[in-house]
Amino acid sequence: MTISQDPQAPLIVVCGATGIQGGSVIEALAESDKPYRFRGLTRDTNKPVAWALASRGVEMLQVDLKVENEPNVVEAFKGANISFVRLYVFIPKSYVDGLEFSQVVTNFWEHKNKQREIDEGQMLVRVSKTVGVSLLVWSGLESVSELSGGRLTHVFHFDSKAAVTRYAQEIGVPFVNVQAGQYASNYTQHWRPRKQADGSYAIKLPWNSDSVAPVIDMVADYGLFVREAIEEPVFGAGTEILTCGEMLSFRDAAAQLSQKEFAAQGRMPVIEVEDIRQSLIKYGYYGGKDIAPSLIHLARMPRTFAEFAKEQDWEAIID
Repeated sequence: MTISQDPQAPLIVVCGATGIQGGSVIEALAESDKPYRFRGLTRDTNKPVAWALASRGVEMLQVDLKVENEPNVVEAFKGANISFVRLYVFIPKSYVDGLEFSQVVTNFWEHKNKQREIDEGQMLVRVSKTVGVSLLVWSGLESVSELSGGRLTHVFHFDSKAAVTRYAQEIGVPFVNVQAGQYASNYTQHWRPRKQADGSYAIKLPWNSDSVAPVIDMVADYGLFVREAIEEPVFGAGTEILTCGEMLSFRDAAAQLSQKEFAAQGRMPVIEVEDIRQSLIKYGYYGGKDIAPSLIHLARMPRTFAEFAKEQDWEAIID
């Protein structure tokens, strides 16, 4: 696993290099037989993970990816052949409170503002065009508002990313939309099993138990799809990739954790969660799109949920 220092190798600027998706992108491309240089952008280059990346040859830059800091972001992007851009997840407070998140570290807590997330995403797209990248790899999602004809308008963390996707189309930057599936790690964090009074375990879900979603081990596998987007000729600018390790219902995911007698529990009755639930039932996670073409050219097959679950320390995770 090598990271090139050859000045002739393509330079990939990775936003959020110390995060889940950004880190996965670097790992997957470092495994390629093609050479890549990396410039990782982070808000804190003193974090241990930033030091670890730097020790492996990643050029780490400290930069705040805010709209008012656009000139400095342009400088950070200069020289890039490819940029990878994602946003910190925008999650409504009532959604978080209802699901009793145990640990949430997202930019949302700094501003609680959907429009700011859109503005920052559009800024990163604009910067990618300004510096002339040959390809922007964007981590987007579907617009639930559009899928529902304006009926379901509270799935903010989908709609905000869809707004950035539209902006990228409008300004003409060459980009591929590598949509992020459902994090398998949800089951170790805010959907983690909780011990009940009778000694059994329960998982609180915002969805119907029989709804199906594309579950993916984001740390291990998201980067596989970005590598596919960059290296496979059938993809690239103007295309879309739908990430997925396994199409799995929430009931089946809970059943795979049955060694702890976990059981799905009812959803929380708040409007943000209700719109998410309705959207998944009526339109599916990816709006009914076929995921099969996105799986054909991967360097290896992504992990199943069972493989992900097997590696977790459930005794430390569960309440």
